[in-house]
Amino acid sequence: MSLKILVVDDAPAVRLVLRSALQKVGVDPHTIFEASNPGEAWVAFRRIRPEIVFMDLSLDGPRDLRGAAVAPGPADAQAPRVIEAGEGLARRMLYADPTLKLVVCTGHPPDSPAIREVIKFGAYCVFIKPVRMESVRRLFQLLSADGISNSPHPPPVEDPRGPAGELRG
Repeated sequence: MSLKILVVDDAPAVRLVLRSALQKVGVDPHTIFEASNPGEAWVAFRRIRPEIVFMDLSLDGPRDLRGAAVAPGPADAQAPRVIEAGEGLARRMLYADPTLKLVVCTGHPPDSPAIREVIKFGAYCVFIKPVRMESVRRLFQLLSADGISNSPHPPPVEDPRGPAGELRG
């Protein structure tokens, strides 16, 4: 595949695992780019214009990449929630390129406000860490079937745990 893919995570081990998984599904290693923080990610995004971005929401970064400083919390919460740098960067990328396939890879719970927000802003799908090889394979099947265009209904959040929270193998 000749897709340009950007992998954004502050953990080198996570970037390595995603790079390996992408290569196993046939992505040319010369078209996989990496960034370890929001600043690097934004520069790489503007330079290479990737079709797909895999990104963690829990990134440290400068406040100007956090979008707004706070966002409304859940209806039952008293205080607004802080937008993480990754979430602000995700919004910025999706605004700059509405055709971008943003794949969020996060440790946030599937029902968290951050995940609901990135889905609302156009994330293609969300993987709950640890990301499984089968999830990456299935993603590329969906992208292929989708013709690398936006699906009106993004795939659901992929949670590696079963209903009781146990890990599925």
